[in-house]
Amino acid sequence: MMHTEKIPDFILLKESRKEVGQLKSEIDHLEHELKIMQKQAKVLEDKSLNYQLQNNEWKKGVKSELMYQKLREQNKKLTNRVKSLRDAIKELITPKS
Repeated sequence: MMHTEKIPDFILLKESRKEVGQLKSEIDHLEHELKIMQKQAKVLEDKSLNYQLQNNEWKKGVKSELMYQKLREQNKKLTNRVKSLRDAIKELITPKS
């Protein structure tokens, strides 16, 4: 039979304390990394929100430009129509020789 010696309690306690210390250190390190990543996520979220706002403003600008162009086209058509009507009225009221 194999004879196994019992490891003394003080050695087990010492090794357990080392292991607990290492685990606490690892937990602290991971918590620190988590805080850093949370800050980075917040920065990215803020940038994303900023880009969304800029995109919305750009879309509004594009829509405004399109509306402006349509209004100019309509204004030009109406101006031509008014000119055409004025010319027609002149022809109607101008005596023909």
